Amino acid sequence: MCNYFQDNSQRGQSLIEILFAITIFTIGVVTIGYLVIDAKTMMRYSTDMTEARLLATEGLEAVTSIQVEDFGLLSEGDFGLVIEDGSWSLIIAPDQQEKFSRTISIENIDVNIKDVTSTVTWKILSGKEKNISYTTRLYNWMQNDRQAGSLAVDDSGVSVVASSTKLSGLVLENIGAENIMLTKMVVEWSGLPKLSLITLEGVDLYTASTSGLVGSGEEIDVLDYQLVSSSWQHVLDGIEFDGELPEDTNFIVRFVFEDDSERSVYVTP
Repeated sequence: MCNYFQDNSQRGQSLIEILFAITIFTIGVVTIGYLVIDAKTMMRYSTDMTEARLLATEGLEAVTSIQVEDFGLLSEGDFGLVIEDGSWSLIIAPDQQEKFSRTISIENIDVNIKDVTSTVTWKILSGKEKNISYTTRLYNWMQNDRQAGSLAVDDSGVSVVASSTKLSGLVLENIGAENIMLTKMVVEWSGLPKLSLITLEGVDLYTASTSGLVGSGEEIDVLDYQLVSSSWQHVLDGIEFDGELPEDTNFIVRFVFEDDSERSVYVTP
């Protein structure tokens, strides 16, 4: 009788040990399986991310090449890219590169300034959509032509002063071989205040009448101001407004010369 119970006890213990071993083995196999799948997923994600970055970067490079050919081809909106006769061109829909979709978004900052964003979108194994974007700012290369091409602008010292009613510290310099003549200006900003006064080196280039204050983006006929070739720097003492500017206001200042060439500058105080 004792041997019978002892045998049953040993068999029960052996069964438990077997079940425990099977459980441990199963957990190990499942864990290894998950690790293998996870490793493959991470590798695939890393590969996709690298390719997406390359496509997004290529998008900016392509638009830059279009800009050099003709800045006027960069219309505001969302586009794709295609190579035609060895050159990049914009198309009306995102371009597809296997599993990736690329969108080129162009925003007009000024007639001579565009913000370009290249966004690449794709789906990962789970079906979730991922995307990556790069942005650059492009300037009209024609600004380097004629008199405007001689104008160097330093905005490193600009600030908004006088209780947030005056932009000051923009520095102009003629680095060309000939004298240039500033004849017009355009200033863009956000908010309700109107422009009332522009002063350069102590000279009032523009003074608005009470009834004729200037709004953002309006062209201003300023007092003709000659910048002598390779001379000193000319400090724009102030662009003054009739009220307080919103916090973190950015400006676009466009200088127009007597030959109708122009230079736009994006100013962040």
